[in-house]
Amino acid sequence: MKYLGEFKQIDTEEKAYFLGQAFGDGYNCAEKRYKFSMASINTDIEMYKKLHNLFPFLKLKFYNSHQNMVYLDCHFKDVCKDLQALGLQSNKTIYDKTGEFHFPQLSEEMLPHFIRGFFDADGSAWYPKRYRSRNNLHIEISLSTPNFLHRLKEILDNQGIHFNYYEREKKASNGKYYKSYCLLSSDYNTSIRFADYIYKNATIYLNRKYDLCYRKKVDISDKDYGTCPICGSNDIIQNGIRHTKHGIMQRYKCHNCKKNFQNALLTSNCKVTNS
Repeated sequence: MKYLGEFKQIDTEEKAYFLGQAFGDGYNCAEKRYKFSMASINTDIEMYKKLHNLFPFLKLKFYNSHQNMVYLDCHFKDVCKDLQALGLQSNKTIYDKTGEFHFPQLSEEMLPHFIRGFFDADGSAWYPKRYRSRNNLHIEISLSTPNFLHRLKEILDNQGIHFNYYEREKKASNGKYYKSYCLLSSDYNTSIRFADYIYKNATIYLNRKYDLCYRKKVDISDKDYGTCPICGSNDIIQNGIRHTKHGIMQRYKCHNCKKNFQNALLTSNCKVTNS
C-alpha cells in the first residue's frame, strides 16, 4: 500500500494518536537509509493491528529474535521525512541535548489524542500497595528529553492539571546511569482530571490503561483494625508479625503518630499436655 501523505498534516484523532505513540516508542531515520519503526510488547498487538489497518503502509511485523514484541515498520522516504518535519528526529536524545527536540506543533483539538498516544507508549498508571491508599491513582510520564516534557507540563497546567516535575538518575540495562525527567501525579483527583482530558470522546486507546485509570474503587471500610492505643487514630495497617515468649503477635503501624504496636496473639507458645 502506497503512502499518500497522510502525515503531512495531523488533522484527525487517529493521526494524532499514532503520532503520540511514535514519539513515545518510535524510531525514525530520515537520512540515507530511510526507516521508521515502532515497537511494543505483544500484549498490545490489537492496538498495533488497528494502527496497521488505519495506515496500511505501516507493516505489522514479528521477529524471532524478539518474540515478545510487535513492530510497525516502514521504509518509505516520504513517511520518514514527514515525521521528521513534525519533530520526530532520528535520535531524540542527541537532538534534545542541542535543544532541537520539541513537542510537535498541533491544534488544541489534537493535543489530547497525541498525549493519549504518548501516554499509552511511555506513561504508567498504578495504585499503591498500602491498603488505605489503594484508591489513590498515580500517573507518571518520564523520558530523557526535558524540552518535550516542559511543553507537556505547560499544556497540562493550562488545563488545570498540575503534575509534579522532578529529575532522577536511572540505571540502564548496560549498567550506566542517565538522567530521567518525570511528571508525576500522586493525587487521585489530579490523575482523574488527566484521564478525563485525554479520554474525552476517544475512540482509540489501550484498553488496559483505560481500565486501570477508571478502575472501580476498592472498598476499604471492611478492614478495621481498631484504633491506635497511643493517639486514638484509626489510620492503622498491619505491619508484620513479631515472635515473643508468649507466641507470635500481630504488629500494627499508625500513620498518624508513626508508632508501631502489637495487640493480637496469633499463636501461643503454651504447651498442651494430655491428661
